[in-house]
Amino acid sequence: MIAFGFLVLLMPLLAGTVILFAAWREGRRSPFAFGIGRVLSNSFTAIGGAPFAFLAVAVFLTAIPGAFVTSQITTMTTMAGQSPQAIEAMAGQWTSTYGGIGLVRLLLWPLGKVWLTLLALDTLAGRNPDVRAAGGRALRLWPFAIALMILMWIGIFLGFLLLVVPGIVLFLNWFVTLPVLAVERRGILASFGRSTDLLRGMRWRLAALLLLVLVLWFGAAMVGGVLQVAVAGTNPWLVIAAGVVGNTLWGMILPAGIAAVYHEARVAKEGSAGEDLADVFA
Repeated sequence: MIAFGFLVLLMPLLAGTVILFAAWREGRRSPFAFGIGRVLSNSFTAIGGAPFAFLAVAVFLTAIPGAFVTSQITTMTTMAGQSPQAIEAMAGQWTSTYGGIGLVRLLLWPLGKVWLTLLALDTLAGRNPDVRAAGGRALRLWPFAIALMILMWIGIFLGFLLLVVPGIVLFLNWFVTLPVLAVERRGILASFGRSTDLLRGMRWRLAALLLLVLVLWFGAAMVGGVLQVAVAGTNPWLVIAAGVVGNTLWGMILPAGIAAVYHEARVAKEGSAGEDLADVFA
């Protein structure tokens, strides 16, 4: 039993070592540059180009749903000493309400991501982002973005059912499908193929980037958890406020990061990532 537990703890370390070594080897052999530091820097540059748009989408589609979940969990925790009937009723109400919020978020999140992607890529191309033009383009692509994201996550889910590795491969291959759809005017299925082609020769370094982000997120979550216990104590409002801040930051960084990866791949393989976007807003 102890040996099994040790093996479970050792697996993430081994996986991380393999990813870092493969990324280093790929960087030496691949003719295509992929700067992890540059992608991280461009992510924040993209946010700085349209900060209020990123903030609005993150608060509405990430922070508010997250705050609702935190508040409901806190309420159910405080009711732990009450009757089982009260807890069951609360759980049923929570499930139905969150199901509705989840459906709304499923429908609106692709719209927000396309909008922020267009703004981010405009910034990275050295232009002032046009909020209205990007919004109009995002509205036209909205149903296609919903279909693309549903198909993508179904494919990744099925891949994870096949011993995990196929799911990881598909996730890396399809990482920039939404920017491709938003900028290059390709169809849904063609966007999957284009994303795979763009990231060929860069996937291990992308995996290393995601590993770094995961480690940073995990570290920040641990520090935040300790601070919540030490400072917030049993005050649920402070816990919810801390969650809102964290979810808002994540909701801003995620679409900017995906756009920055797409920009990096286009520049590395084609020398520029701005012409298609200029045509979109022409």
